[in-house]
Amino acid sequence: MVAVVLTMTTAACNGPDVRGPFEGRIVDAETGAPIEGAVVVVAWTHLMNWFEGGRREVDARETVTDAQGRWQIPERPTPIWEGGIAGVRRRFYVFAPGYDVVDPAGTPRDEYAERESTVTMMRRLGTKEERCRVLTYAPLHMSAETAGRSPTFTAAIARERLELRCNELTRD
Repeated sequence: MVAVVLTMTTAACNGPDVRGPFEGRIVDAETGAPIEGAVVVVAWTHLMNWFEGGRREVDARETVTDAQGRWQIPERPTPIWEGGIAGVRRRFYVFAPGYDVVDPAGTPRDEYAERESTVTMMRRLGTKEERCRVLTYAPLHMSAETAGRSPTFTAAIARERLELRCNELTRD
């Protein structure tokens, strides 16, 4: 009887990788220098059955790195009605002007991937074309719900797009 209750309790709980807390550092891949002002978003998705619509964004939280490139997002308790550990996935998004993520192990874009490192390496982008391409790529993988819950992330991308005049590149 005790084993059954323990198993049911364990199955209903979320693992720490789903709930958080999450923390890490963002650094320049070439120099190892911290990147201040990078925006990190963690989005949680509830996986539902086909009749319920398949999946639904349940929350997103964002933060900005400090002078040492450090970031932290506190634990998000996941209610049992969201399906426990098997029913919720998380996904990370990172944006820093002039950079692109080169170390997906540190900040996995795959919602099933384990966090293998707390350090995310980003490479500096050299040309305006490269920078605009990253600005196009980043929002494509983020749902409208997550973008709506991540105003700092979306504003940083919009500001960078405007400063670089990326729309002029698409007209040529």
